Amino acid sequence: MNTKCKSASILATVVFGAVLMTGCQAPETRAAPVSTVAPEKGLTKSPSSGGGDWSHSTIAVPTGDKSSSVILLDRAAPAEVSVGQPFNADITVTNLTANPLNAVMVTDQCAANFKLDSSDPATVKAASGINQWSIGTLGPHESKVIKIRGSASDLGVMKNCMSVTYDQNTCLAINVVQPKLDLVSTAPVEVLKCDNIPVKYVVTNSGTGTARNVVIRNNLPDNALTSDGKKSVMATVGDLPAGESRTINAILRATDLNKITNSSTATADGNLKSDASTDTLVKAPILQLTSSGTERIYAGRQATIDLTLTNKGTGDARDAILENIIPAGATFVSATSRATADKDGKIVWNVGTIKPGDSVKASVTYRAESMGTLEDVANAKAYCATQTTASVKTRVEGLAAILLEMVDANDPIEIGNVETYIVTITNQGSVPNTHVKVVCELESSMEFSSCSGATSGTSDGKVVTFEALGSLAPKAKAVWTVKVKAVKEGDVRFKTVLTSDQLTRPVEKTEATTFYK
Repeated sequence: MNTKCKSASILATVVFGAVLMTGCQAPETRAAPVSTVAPEKGLTKSPSSGGGDWSHSTIAVPTGDKSSSVILLDRAAPAEVSVGQPFNADITVTNLTANPLNAVMVTDQCAANFKLDSSDPATVKAASGINQWSIGTLGPHESKVIKIRGSASDLGVMKNCMSVTYDQNTCLAINVVQPKLDLVSTAPVEVLKCDNIPVKYVVTNSGTGTARNVVIRNNLPDNALTSDGKKSVMATVGDLPAGESRTINAILRATDLNKITNSSTATADGNLKSDASTDTLVKAPILQLTSSGTERIYAGRQATIDLTLTNKGTGDARDAILENIIPAGATFVSATSRATADKDGKIVWNVGTIKPGDSVKASVTYRAESMGTLEDVANAKAYCATQTTASVKTRVEGLAAILLEMVDANDPIEIGNVETYIVTITNQGSVPNTHVKVVCELESSMEFSSCSGATSGTSDGKVVTFEALGSLAPKAKAVWTVKVKAVKEGDVRFKTVLTSDQLTRPVEKTEATTFYK
């Protein structure tokens, strides 16, 4: 803003040969004193003169003293001219101050016997008896020269009187500015609930001048906190020059799965204010794991467990891992692709990322080594998801499978000698065989001699009955022997009958032996 002060119009009158000055100025300024300078002889002629001695008249306006005045008016002209003979004259106007002078105007009130032929600059007004020159603005300590060419039209004293006016402004420049705040905040469009939420606040002074005492405030919504548990963000920026920006960073975290609407404000002195807002959608993966398998198998057989892992949530299940623990009493056989077995007996699948609504499937096969109930347990976990577990139980049962073997040790055998029959019972099943009983039958050509084996036996002559064996473990064997004397030649048969609690019908076996004389 420019403040214009009072201007003073000063009138100085300069007369050829003698100078007379009268004051024409603001009421509070006194008239400048009169100063006259007598013609000087022997001066160097002006470049515009036609030769001869020159006279100078000088006045300092408005005080008459150059040290305290504003403008210096100097006129140089020949001391003597001839009628009708052209001559040159100079008017020099000098600004004595360190400030510019505006609208400087020089006026010449001419004598009746003076005729103006030309001037440089040209006059702005040339009327009978008056000539005016507009000097315009004189810079600090600047001088300008008016060059005049004229002539005397008649004898006598030629008296030209000049005056000068100007405007002198005392100005104080005050820079008028208008700072302006622009706040921009940025945050992720969506995050997982356990992710940090980086928020950036950028405040810019897009106006002119410095914004003073800039502060950024952000009162957080109910479902958000700062990383250190606070409910608000406040940053003192300080003074912000025009065109500059400041960036403030904050880390937030979500407390639930709702959208976070985060509103912030930047303020500064002079009621400057700018608002910004961001919306961040908070998501989370939710894992659902199911497992299924055979409810019942026999010992020694294989069971396959099928696993399905589904993301029921709204966010990606990143770095998902599926684990299956082989139950005690079982041996790992195989698994679907990308599975690895660790030293703890777990089968592990690195699933990767499961999008919301998507599923992955896997299966594992093991062999049941013992009877009872086997519980297969599977776990699933992922970044920002609660671990989930699924299990399936399989009942492992045994099978009764028994083998009866019988051989004669000395076939063929001569009449009168003793033949030994060896009876071997093997449990080929997966469960113990209980109350295992062996009964041997002799033909008439045989005579009982003795018996021995896993249990004691008795004979009534033609039938040998062994006491029942309480239990025969899987893969175990039991052996009995019966010795008979050959008493009659021929193709004879030795018969064994086996029963147990697990057999629904007897097992019978006959061994052929040749008796001869």
